[in-house]
Amino acid sequence: MRKNRFFYGIYLIVILYLSMIYFDYGLYVIFYSSLVIPVIAFIYSLCLRKKVVFAWAQMETNVTRGTKTGIALGVRNLSILPTGVTEICFSGTDVLLNSTQQKKKRIALCGHETTTESLTIQMNHSGMMRVSVNSVRVCEPLGLFSHTIKLNLDPVTFIIMPDICEPESMPWEHNPYAYVEEEVYSTVKPGDDPSELFGVREYMPGDKQNRVHWNLTAKQDEMMVKQLGLPIDCAALVLLELHKPDDDVTADVLYDSIFSLSLKLVLTGHRHWFAWMDGERSTLYRELVEDEEQVYALIPRVFAACCSRDDCSITSTYYANYPRERFRNIFYVTSDINDRDRENLKELAGDAYVVCYAANQEITGKTDREWKEIAVRPGHVAGDLSGTPEEVGL
Repeated sequence: MRKNRFFYGIYLIVILYLSMIYFDYGLYVIFYSSLVIPVIAFIYSLCLRKKVVFAWAQMETNVTRGTKTGIALGVRNLSILPTGVTEICFSGTDVLLNSTQQKKKRIALCGHETTTESLTIQMNHSGMMRVSVNSVRVCEPLGLFSHTIKLNLDPVTFIIMPDICEPESMPWEHNPYAYVEEEVYSTVKPGDDPSELFGVREYMPGDKQNRVHWNLTAKQDEMMVKQLGLPIDCAALVLLELHKPDDDVTADVLYDSIFSLSLKLVLTGHRHWFAWMDGERSTLYRELVEDEEQVYALIPRVFAACCSRDDCSITSTYYANYPRERFRNIFYVTSDINDRDRENLKELAGDAYVVCYAANQEITGKTDREWKEIAVRPGHVAGDLSGTPEEVGL
């Protein structure tokens, strides 16, 4: 637009100069007519104000890593007047890495035209990408004047799915010395734990007399018995440390590892707690994972978390929130392991068997009875989760 104004100003100066040299009446008419044109263009621009509307078109928001994804934006010109160049500025923000890429799209609309404009963005690695329209500038056909449209469009969130693979085996240990106090009870099946009440039902022949609910029986004039709770074996804890990765590849390995690990656990019958932190809010989240559907439901929630600060570790935060919990197996997935993380894990672990997966750290040595560290390499997640590389014990 500035370029158009500059050249139009040069044009006016040239016409004025020629009309003064040659004293030509026709040149004076052209000059004064040219002075009116910007006024008409300004009025034209005002007529287009609030006449161009935008809306997101239907698109697939769950995409595969490494593919190009089309972002569709519906545009409609409500005026009978055609527009000049309409510039749309898009931005895509990666939640984990906090990096932004911007692109611009230029279009022109006829009167009462409705169209859908697509912009292609490369989804290079797993995570959450929020795409938004930063600004829209609509020009009149001469490009001398424009106005900026304020949009109330919510960002579109894309989930770039991780490459989930099933490891051949898991470093799982049934440590008989690890005391686990069960606090999770089944919601679909009764058991024999008197500390938890599952429900109440009518008396059936063969029910034990000590399970009769005498107070409820007296109220309903019908024999009622208690159904006791069934403790769920949830002796595993999966921790994801979301320190800012050094590169995209490390982020991919982190996400591939944690969800492949969680999926393998539920497929082999091991219910587990899945815990992660949002560094921006300093908030600890955890979910009980019992089936494959819950693993996939966790993906967008984990992707929405920002990186943790260097002084904030999930191991210390988890222990501060749940100091009395005990597990038989703890799986810790991180970009690298430092001495502070090891000390925090020792405090949290108690008698548990600990397996640490590091996404960008070479580990050599041997493994001891209660501790294992494994380096997970890009492209080798399934094998490395099974413990095929060299390992070190503390």
